[in-house]
Amino acid sequence: MNFELTREDYFNYAYYTGYLAPGKKAELIKSRLKIFLFYLLILLLVKFSSAGETFTTFFFFSVFMLACIYLIPLFTVDVDTRKQTIAFLENPLNHNVLINTEVTISETGVAAKDMFTESKYRWDCVTKNEETKDYYFLYLNSVQAIIIPKRILKSEIEKENLSKMLAQHIPFNAEVGHLVK
Repeated sequence: MNFELTREDYFNYAYYTGYLAPGKKAELIKSRLKIFLFYLLILLLVKFSSAGETFTTFFFFSVFMLACIYLIPLFTVDVDTRKQTIAFLENPLNHNVLINTEVTISETGVAAKDMFTESKYRWDCVTKNEETKDYYFLYLNSVQAIIIPKRILKSEIEKENLSKMLAQHIPFNAEVGHLVK
């Protein structure tokens, strides 16, 4: 398979890895909510420790600001990820991300070759395998993956053959190990 990733491919990978992958969205929401509730509790403790004080405009403004800082960003994850992706791809040090790559999948593993590097990964190097509607992500660690866009596969038969090859060779723990914690 010979292909070149697009900016949209890389964005979809980053967005999936950071937010859409199983458990990621819930993890992000839970951590943001915990921080918000912690600061809200501190505000309430300070407020109730002052005898005779009533809720003031400052208190409600503080709660509103906390919500803006910790909860509203949950609704802009895609925009933030896109900005980070653009900044990453525009950095001259990352010039080799969106270049023509030849990926070969065989009985022994996955090989990737481009104008700068040549890498070979045995199947047991794949720590997680994720398939979305448009991609195969073969994770080598928690943040690095071999991205295979399904658009490069010419027919349904090629997609089925690749899916079978991956199912046959990728270790079981890479298929479900990340779902069991």
